[in-house]
Amino acid sequence: MYPIVSVVMSVYNGEKYLRESVESILNQTFSDFEFIIINDGSTDVSREILESYHDERIVLVHQENVGLTRALNKGLALAKGKYIARQDADDISRPERLEKQVAFMEAIPSVGLLGTRFEFIDENGTIVRTSPLPTENSILQDQLISINLFCHASVVIRREALEKAGGYRDFFRYSQDYDLWLRIAEQYEIANLTYMLVQYRELPDAISAEKILLQSRYACAAAEMARQRRETGTDALEQGNIPPLPPIESFSDLLQKKLTNYYARHPLELITGLSQDTQQEEMHFLFEKICSEHVNYTATCNKQEGYIKWADTEIKRKDERIKEKYDQIAQVIKEKDGRIGQITNQKNELIVKKNLQIKQSNQQLIQNDEQLRQKRAELAAIETRLQIALQENEGKTREVMQYAAEINELENVKEQLISENNSITADKDRLTFEMNQLAAERDQLTIERDQLAVEKNRLGTEKDQLSAEKYRLEEVVRQREEQIEGILASKSWQITAPLRSALDLFKKES
Repeated sequence: MYPIVSVVMSVYNGEKYLRESVESILNQTFSDFEFIIINDGSTDVSREILESYHDERIVLVHQENVGLTRALNKGLALAKGKYIARQDADDISRPERLEKQVAFMEAIPSVGLLGTRFEFIDENGTIVRTSPLPTENSILQDQLISINLFCHASVVIRREALEKAGGYRDFFRYSQDYDLWLRIAEQYEIANLTYMLVQYRELPDAISAEKILLQSRYACAAAEMARQRRETGTDALEQGNIPPLPPIESFSDLLQKKLTNYYARHPLELITGLSQDTQQEEMHFLFEKICSEHVNYTATCNKQEGYIKWADTEIKRKDERIKEKYDQIAQVIKEKDGRIGQITNQKNELIVKKNLQIKQSNQQLIQNDEQLRQKRAELAAIETRLQIALQENEGKTREVMQYAAEINELENVKEQLISENNSITADKDRLTFEMNQLAAERDQLTIERDQLAVEKNRLGTEKDQLSAEKYRLEEVVRQREEQIEGILASKSWQITAPLRSALDLFKKES
């Protein structure tokens, strides 16, 4: 039963980071794989490190040093998996790398080559930057002819796509992977996962000036052969011809940019190239490109500086607007708070007075009720006496009439007091309604104050955003200026003196 994935690694003197790289594969969450490791004639302790592992998934092969291309083809010849995955001896794969890549390839059979985005790490394993590679087939197909868009140590290749393309070609000492991707892309869709599933170790002494030139020449040759295949259906190698490596002038803009970036960071290597007859003309070309890019960069910095000044003006203007708005808000709030306090005090005084009047009226009603009760009791006693002595004393009848008149008068007084009490109650209700209106006004003023505070916060946020943008632009300018100054200013005496001497010598010899 064959494994789903064959992971292929070539090792040449990779002792320093080898164990970490190997274990990043052995610890994958996807376990159905074989791990083919070609020890390509290492002279350090790489062999001992590899032989210390006893994992049955490892297929270890020792051989004389034949170079990366042939070593990888040896590993491909041994591979039995449905998918071929690459791993370099100093890079690290995230635990979920194979699981995510196999799931994607199983879901989309039209994809023949799948890479991932990756992180650059330094010799200590610290992440220094990331690479936001494009992920969609249409974009990759369009741009791949200009520059390599896949991290070699991150790819998974469908076996049938690899067999149709024919594997790595021995002609390519460097950029053998780029040549293979171009040939696979002619027959299959290609893609990168958005996940950062690989850590690519970038070492300060890993690439020499000679090697990066050769890499670029081979990459340009691979792109030129891809154009030949598109136009004629075949290329020089397939016809049995060994093509010359192209000059720098024929490189794509992206490839030239890659070179100028490298030499801008390593100016002494540019001077070394200028002093060699075989490279002098091309180094002159790169030097002119670097100077041209410096002029463009300076113009961009000046433009960004103008934008920063404009942003400063905008921030100051918005600061003034915020302050003016804040002062207006504070004045309105102060005036409205004063008005509310004054009206509230007046209404409270009226309510206190009305409550006192109501209290007095209620006391008077209680007294009148008591008097009325007493009069009724007296009337009842008189009526009883009148019934007994009605015939004995007519004067008693007038007395009864007089008491009846007094009772009527007291009833009228009671009704009058009730009417006054109702009037006082109505006044109290009216005052309560007015107080509710005042409370509503105060709530509305509070809402307006909150809205003004929100506006203040929004303006403050805009200010913070402008300040952040200003800081970001200033940081970009500072970093670019440090880079240019480090290359063309702080080391200008190192560059220009040998350069002028070399140019003078070149002119004299000419």
